[in-house]
Amino acid sequence: MKTKKLNHKHFRYLTKQEFKDPLYATADFCRSVISLAGYRDEIQKIIRVSSTSPQGTKPRKYSNLLFFWKYLVKQIELLYVLAHRETEWTLHSETAYYELRTDHNRGWIYDETLYNGSYLNFDQLKLTEVKNIGIFIRKFFKFKSLRKWHKTMDTILETLFEEDSLSHLAHYADDQSKIFRYLEKLAEAIFLIYVTKAKEYIFKHHVEDFVLQKYLEKEQLHGSELHGSEELPVNKTNMQENPAPDETDDDL
Repeated sequence: MKTKKLNHKHFRYLTKQEFKDPLYATADFCRSVISLAGYRDEIQKIIRVSSTSPQGTKPRKYSNLLFFWKYLVKQIELLYVLAHRETEWTLHSETAYYELRTDHNRGWIYDETLYNGSYLNFDQLKLTEVKNIGIFIRKFFKFKSLRKWHKTMDTILETLFEEDSLSHLAHYADDQSKIFRYLEKLAEAIFLIYVTKAKEYIFKHHVEDFVLQKYLEKEQLHGSELHGSEELPVNKTNMQENPAPDETDDDL
C-alpha cells in the first residue's frame, strides 16, 4: 500500500495514542482483552446474529456483541494505519521472538509469554498470508476501502438489532460470505501482527508496561545466540516456497 500522510480525525475509534503507536495498541488487545480462540468465538456470535434474526438475544449478550463489534472497527482502523506505517511483513527465521511451525497449508506459533503459554493457530489465513501478512492486508483494503468498511460495519451493527440480516440487504447480499470471511481472518491477522511485530516492539520498549521482566533475560539470551552461528529452528519439512501473491479476493 502506498505511503501517505494519515490524519487522526479520519478514524472513529482510535485514540490519539493508539493512532500514534498502533503496535502498542495491538499488543495491549492481544495480551489484555481476549485470546485468539475467544475472539474467534465472539466474532462468530456477531456473524450468527447478523445472519439471522436477533430475536431472543439477551441484553447481556448484546453488550458483548457491541463490545467486540467496536473492537473489530478499531482493528480495521489499526490495520489501515499499520499498512501505511510498516513496509516489511515477510517473516524471518532468525528471530528470538517467534518460531513459525507449519503443517501442509496451515501455520501456528507458540508464545510462552501470552496467557501463560498460548498456541496461535492460523486456520483461516492461508500459509502464504501467514508468511507475509501484507498479502492479506492488500486484499482486505482492495475489497473495501476504509470508508466502505466503516459503512459495512455500521450496517452489521444495525442488523444486530433488526429483523433483517445482512443477506437481505441488496447492497450486501452477494458479498455477505466474503465480508464475514474477512472478519474471521482479521482476528488472526491481528494476533499474527502481535506475535511477529508488536511482541518484539514491546520487549524492546515497554517491558514494564506489560510485566514481561521475567522473560527479558531469556529473550536476550536467545537473541544473542541467534547472532552467532546457530539459526532458530524452523519446521522446514513442510515449508513451501511462496507462490506469487494472488491479490484477488476470489481465493479467500
